[in-house]
Amino acid sequence: MRTLRAVAALVVIAGLVSACAASGAAGDGGAGTAASPSAAAVTAPQAPAPSLPACANAGPAVAIPADFPATFALPDGSIVVGADTPAGGGSRIKVLVPLEVGEFGKYLERALPAAGLAIGGGEAEADELESKFSGAGVAGQLTARELSGCPGILSVQVAIRAS
Repeated sequence: MRTLRAVAALVVIAGLVSACAASGAAGDGGAGTAASPSAAAVTAPQAPAPSLPACANAGPAVAIPADFPATFALPDGSIVVGADTPAGGGSRIKVLVPLEVGEFGKYLERALPAAGLAIGGGEAEADELESKFSGAGVAGQLTARELSGCPGILSVQVAIRAS
């Protein structure tokens, strides 16, 4: 359930990336795979470690905070590598996602609305995207950036709180 919450946040980011790509922004700097993202949510806080290359330096997966919305889904192969509580409250997770920015944006465009979340303001560039989202009693924002030196892997941070 916690993983589903993380996935919803990621979906918002993907929508921003997709919108930027549609407006002519090109992908940057070696984000690698062209695999099509799955709309299926990760059923556990972490996917099997072999899903990410060694350059991702994933380390051990961590548990998603109990107050992170269960409806937020992550793309297949994503691994939650950090979690904390921001000073203003809510939950924040850091996730490694095996997608390029544009692919993640498209994933978010499907997954966030499916989780009852509306994509709000944000921006997308060739190597990163930022988005706000709200709905289902929560509001949040996410940021996805290409992981330097590791093509096809994004470092995604999702912060979410009750609205």
